[in-house]
Amino acid sequence: MHLRALGFIMVFAAASSACSQAPTPAARFFPFQPGARWTYSFQQSIEGVVPNVDKIAGSWSDTVSAVERMSSSLQMVAITRRGTLPQDFGDCQASAATPGIVDFWYIVQPTRVFVRCTEADARSLAATLTVSPAAPISSDDGPEYVLPFRIGAYWDNDPAVVRQDGMYQWNVIAQGSVQVPAGHFNSCFETSYNTMPDDEERWVCPGVGMVEQDYDHHGTVNKITIKLTSYAAGSTKSP
Repeated sequence: MHLRALGFIMVFAAASSACSQAPTPAARFFPFQPGARWTYSFQQSIEGVVPNVDKIAGSWSDTVSAVERMSSSLQMVAITRRGTLPQDFGDCQASAATPGIVDFWYIVQPTRVFVRCTEADARSLAATLTVSPAAPISSDDGPEYVLPFRIGAYWDNDPAVVRQDGMYQWNVIAQGSVQVPAGHFNSCFETSYNTMPDDEERWVCPGVGMVEQDYDHHGTVNKITIKLTSYAAGSTKSP
């Protein structure tokens, strides 16, 4: 299953300075401050021993453990994920030796957000984007989010693949309000990634990031629903 990194969920908040500055498109939606914490619950239905379907439930938290400014327009954000995770979940998965423990990194530009599963890969990408901020990143290493959001916008994780049916690319398909256990959120955008074997949708809201994620595999049963149960803001002190 290629559930795309939990919505690699949240993203970047530009640090405040003495002179007030308008937030970047990424900062407006994704508060990435030291100590910020998102807690999610999930329900998973997955095919077990035929004809059974296993029901799995759990929760985990993502915490910003470090924010490092690489340039005036680029930050590297370290995330620690702890808790009970769905089976085969995310691009950055827990190892058998450390179940329920995942560390990963966001590379955040004003209009693009990337995710990397190792610090070495994160630093390599940050070095590339520091030298060439607009450098195209191909294949599955492409951006997790491209902003600003607007209905009809899309981004393709593989720039070499051009399709006319809207599949195998992220599409912004709706705007509205979302109710989840953490509360009611307005002015949110729904993004969708559809392939032949599976579909994924995420709701992303200003000031908090991803609040809901749904994954559905066609054929073999594997359905996951993820919802934000709480969010705690981090420090606004500049990194």
